[in-house]
Amino acid sequence: MGEPTTIIAGIGLATTLIGGVMEAQGQIAEGQAAAAQGRYNRTVLRNAAITARHNARRAGERGREQVTDIAERGRFLSGRQLTALAANGVVVDSGSGLDLQADMNRQIRRNIARSRQETVDRQAGFITEAADLEQRGVLAEITGSNAAAAANRRAQSTLINTGTTVASKWFGFAQEDVLNPGPIGDILTLGGVKPLSLNDPGF
Repeated sequence: MGEPTTIIAGIGLATTLIGGVMEAQGQIAEGQAAAAQGRYNRTVLRNAAITARHNARRAGERGREQVTDIAERGRFLSGRQLTALAANGVVVDSGSGLDLQADMNRQIRRNIARSRQETVDRQAGFITEAADLEQRGVLAEITGSNAAAAANRRAQSTLINTGTTVASKWFGFAQEDVLNPGPIGDILTLGGVKPLSLNDPGF
């Protein structure tokens, strides 16, 4: 196929070029995987945020139900108290009887207010969680996109460096008369590379 030195030179060039191309492909694949992971993470976090907002709505619904239950139970207890006082001959529209009813009503109102505040706090917690998850999702996607862009830049740099190395070796071999465009061209063609001849028109 040609002089051994020429064959070795051609194999070296082809190996350098193929290695550089494969490295660049690996870097591009790495970037694509990072971007895909970022998109996946955002989807997962977005779904978690949807769940958190749903929990906030449910907390509000349960809170309203609890307030209604407290109010109804309060009215029932207040009625029983009133009946018991009257049955024991206590005047219920003045004095201690009235004070006992006022105390009962104040306790009911406190229970209702506490229940409402707890509901507000739970809802606020879920809403804050949803916002945090959304932000983390956006950040995850941006991080993946940035990683992909960085990987593409590395791949471009790898290809440029590989091309520069191959060209430098090519000219070095040519100057040392190691390079025989025929045999070395056959070898490079195996790697899908069209060799450059110093005798090409316009070189």
